[in-house]
Amino acid sequence: MNSVMLVEKDDLEELEEPFDSDDSIEDRDYDPAQDEENVFAQLANTWTTTPAGTQKEARNTCSRKNGYKWSTLPINDGGCKIASRNIVYIRPGPTNSAKYAIEPIDTFNLFFSDEILDEVFLRTNEKIAELRVRYKTKNATVSDTTLPELKALLGVNAFVIYHHNATKNRQEPLSRLNFMLKLHEQLTKPWQQIRLQTVPTLSRGLKESLSTLLHLPRAEDRRGPQGKGKRTYCSLCPTAKKRMTTTNCYKCERALCGEHQIKICMECGQ
Repeated sequence: MNSVMLVEKDDLEELEEPFDSDDSIEDRDYDPAQDEENVFAQLANTWTTTPAGTQKEARNTCSRKNGYKWSTLPINDGGCKIASRNIVYIRPGPTNSAKYAIEPIDTFNLFFSDEILDEVFLRTNEKIAELRVRYKTKNATVSDTTLPELKALLGVNAFVIYHHNATKNRQEPLSRLNFMLKLHEQLTKPWQQIRLQTVPTLSRGLKESLSTLLHLPRAEDRRGPQGKGKRTYCSLCPTAKKRMTTTNCYKCERALCGEHQIKICMECGQ
């Protein structure tokens, strides 16, 4: 039993001995810490060779959100070990004309050209015409869509380009909600102008709202002095008086008799 234990102990001692062989491929003079210092020294030398704030530095480096800069050019260090996959060959972000898209409407047009929208607009109305014949009730209204309505349904991907360009230009970007609201305003403005000019049955309140959104003069500011209208009862007098008048209010167009009128010049009325 004792002999067995001695054998096992000898085996363990033999295994714990350091491995020493001429067949080893390990470089005894290799120091990983020294190699790492050479890498960082070379990177620091590369970034400091170009003065800060120059156009050359902007072309040769790519800054990340945490402030770290990646070189876009290979580093010639004379034998220092640097993996080529760490070199950034293609700068991230929008390219060509997309780099200059700042407004929401400009970024939207990058994704949806007029030719694409015209094709979608045509096929959508063809489908609407196909479905329209299936409705037999008088209350069903299936009308054709319009380009402003179609554009209002699109635009989420445009926020990505807008946010990147705003950050690159050191501008405070809008939130996604405010971006969509501004894009909605810019896309619907042509349709609002069409409605205001071509739909005579709009209510007075809706006309005023559209004029405010389009930064146009209010309806009452566009009207001239009111002439004599149809003879009718004063809207403010009691019914028992039955006072007739042909004068209407400048704003609300209600009939007013002389008792409920005031005289004011054009300059004071502005």
